[in-house]
Amino acid sequence: MISDRSIRKGLPNDAGALISIDHVACVDSHRVILIRRSLDEGTCFVCEMNGAPVGYAVLDYSFFENGMIVMLYTKLENRRSGIASSLLKHCEMACLTPKLFTSTNQSNRAMQSLLAK
Repeated sequence: MISDRSIRKGLPNDAGALISIDHVACVDSHRVILIRRSLDEGTCFVCEMNGAPVGYAVLDYSFFENGMIVMLYTKLENRRSGIASSLLKHCEMACLTPKLFTSTNQSNRAMQSLLAK
């Protein structure tokens, strides 16, 4: 249900919660660094359902000074419920440049499908 979902700017004190929902961050220190840095820099958006984080997106301007979604993550058990779509739309609306980029692995069919929509 979309009505219990909200997206807000991430805060540094969100780090523990985001790391705990991200199955990659639990084993990859580089992901932890990305999460902490994006929260500190104000480039992270957090999607919550019933007050708990279920996904996040990182939008920065590191790609030739254009908007770049460098991370879009949905908690495993909440995938295919529209969270990533909501985060993507939020990033589109929040982007400060006329161009917005993202990238994904060739093996990431779910993200490719989302982007095709």
